[in-house]
Amino acid sequence: MRTIYKLSAIYITMVVVFATLMIGAYSVPTDWLRHNAIASAKTIQEEGLYPQLHSINFLQRDNYTDALMINIAVSGDEDCVKSSMLNPYYVSKDNIAYACETQASGDTTDLTKLQYGRYWQGYLVLLRPALALMDYQGIRVVNYVVLIGLLVACCWLIRQRIGTAEMIIFALGIMAVGFPLVPSCMQFSTCFYIMLLSMIGILKIEKLTSSPRNAMCTFFVIGGITAFLDFLTTPQLTLGLPLLMYLLAGDKISHRWKVTITMCLMWAIGYGLLWATKWMICPWLTGENILAEAMSQVEYRTMGDYSDNNLMITTLSKLSPALIAIAVATGLTYIRFGRGWTAIRKHSYLLLIAAIVPLWYLALKNHSMEHFWFTWRALMLTAVSLMLFIYKTIETDRIWTILLKRGGKIYCRSYPLLQRGSYYPQGHRRLSGGAT
Repeated sequence: MRTIYKLSAIYITMVVVFATLMIGAYSVPTDWLRHNAIASAKTIQEEGLYPQLHSINFLQRDNYTDALMINIAVSGDEDCVKSSMLNPYYVSKDNIAYACETQASGDTTDLTKLQYGRYWQGYLVLLRPALALMDYQGIRVVNYVVLIGLLVACCWLIRQRIGTAEMIIFALGIMAVGFPLVPSCMQFSTCFYIMLLSMIGILKIEKLTSSPRNAMCTFFVIGGITAFLDFLTTPQLTLGLPLLMYLLAGDKISHRWKVTITMCLMWAIGYGLLWATKWMICPWLTGENILAEAMSQVEYRTMGDYSDNNLMITTLSKLSPALIAIAVATGLTYIRFGRGWTAIRKHSYLLLIAAIVPLWYLALKNHSMEHFWFTWRALMLTAVSLMLFIYKTIETDRIWTILLKRGGKIYCRSYPLLQRGSYYPQGHRRLSGGAT
């Protein structure tokens, strides 16, 4: 019961704080934002709505959503409370960036006013003040500086609290999903901010996870913050990576399957409950009911049709030979170097965490497949979890010993005198079998 009371208090506090922050964000005079909003819209029009790096779909920026975010930021009405709940914006017969520029200029003659109230749009708490100070390019610079700083801090903490190998696996995973491109897009950045800050908090502040109750509250809060800030991009990262840090850093944690499922449920409750709360308090604060529209979108994104020729299916079909080859190679590695079923059972919770993203794709198949060109980054969680599982269930020491020994023999063939042990280059040590 104490846990329920604590979670209830946290929930009420978060709702009050979120609503207050949104009202406060819309209290910033829109006139302060107009100049930088116009410059930002022009930049996006010059770059295009979906610019690609080297014509690669997976290295495509979502300037469309960034333009929409700026559009929402400069479209607030005089009624701050109503704007904070309904989040109005304008569209035109051209594109969203043109509508953003026109609206920021104060001309709404040929524009149509719509509402985007089904999301909290919590990013506006930072975006509206930011636009008063800088344009889109300036925001990108800040994103790069802050996100790289957070990544370095996170890697350092992983190495200190968990291990060097785990740090390398995390770094490989985040780079594999195109992290250098992430700060250039506001929409992409949000979940990476939440993920990195949550990981740093869990690794640095022991009180957040010092007891099961504290850990449950922490993941409930992370889920709620994700619902507040995210535009449904890669929210799985804000659950899975902090969860990995909690489990890997907690040597004394037992029943890891149970802990994994519990924390996933707490994150999901925080995420779903705080999101749905927006739909509930909106009629109370504005007199307008957005619940029907929100539920319609939920039904469409979970059960709606999607193109048979979407990027996800095409990509998986092209990658299937490589995936099969990797699976075969992994199986052979386990036959030769596996630590046995005891190690597999001990670390099987990592497989459960790896399954979070595929299960999410199945639950929100329409959204995940139609937008796979950015939702694919969530697969970082699956990749990191699988690499950690493999690392912890095979005898890596034996593999390195064999590789070093064979490398030494190859080196010796280049220097015949070394085989007789008569000469050793400075800095080399003799290994078994005469290798150096």
